[in-house]
Amino acid sequence: GQESWMVAKKLATASIPVIIDPMNNIPNSFDQLGARSDTAALLEKAGVKVMFTVPRDHNYHLIRQGAGVAVAHGMSYAGAMKALTLSPVEVFGLGDRGHLAPGKIADLIIWDADPLEPSSMPEKVFINGKDIDLTTRMSRLTERYTKNKDKPNGYRD
Repeated sequence: GQESWMVAKKLATASIPVIIDPMNNIPNSFDQLGARSDTAALLEKAGVKVMFTVPRDHNYHLIRQGAGVAVAHGMSYAGAMKALTLSPVEVFGLGDRGHLAPGKIADLIIWDADPLEPSSMPEKVFINGKDIDLTTRMSRLTERYTKNKDKPNGYRD
């Protein structure tokens, strides 16, 4: 949908949702000669339901950054958050997900800062109501080598 802004009004009228990669804003091929950085903002303004994607599955962690790029180029913050959360639920018919309300199924992440900022980290994650342990090998190593500095490395917990 990198050139979808060109037909935004028609897409909105026909209630056709669009999936875009907000960071793919430079023409990469003849299919994308009209790619631009404010595509998400133009689609939102026209009333098109927007969702985000990233190139290749292994880059999925960049989807938050892409949403931030969309906001930096004119999309509303609320619109970007909806494109990450509620819009996919509505478009793909995932039922009671995507809302924080009684009786709904919600996965929730509590961030240490703005979730659209790439340097932000999750402080708490709840999936299906269960608090998920965020301990990783990296966090355990950090803890091991930054506490008890008075002891040699081999004697630290």
